[in-house]
Amino acid sequence: DETTEKAEKAALAAMDGEVTAKLSGEKLTLTTEGGDTIALSEEKPAGLVGTRWAVNTLLSGETATSVPADLPKERVPHLTFGEDGTVHGNSGCNSFHGKAAVEGSTIDFGPPAGTRKMCPEAEMEVERAVLAALDG
Repeated sequence: DETTEKAEKAALAAMDGEVTAKLSGEKLTLTTEGGDTIALSEEKPAGLVGTRWAVNTLLSGETATSVPADLPKERVPHLTFGEDGTVHGNSGCNSFHGKAAVEGSTIDFGPPAGTRKMCPEAEMEVERAVLAALDG
């Protein structure tokens, strides 16, 4: 969103040049030559359930491919796990939902059901890769 974008630009501008870092407890403070500071703290890990997980990299064997950065925002693939053993999200073009059984560090996905829209080839390529990954 616009607020996040402004904050990112300000942070990048502030970090242009020499920066001094100071660690105090769990807080990291970065200070520029001009005296601008950014205070950072560790972000607590998100829980699996209820968090919108964005897909940013697709793996196929030994090959890693980044999801194209120019995808429309509504087409960025993502997953959200429900407390009831379900998953829903977007696979790059279409919305989907299905079952997701979580056991320890393993997630077994049931067959996804989704919309059947056609999108530009770049989005369809991402969709095929995401659905193939969910199919295991």
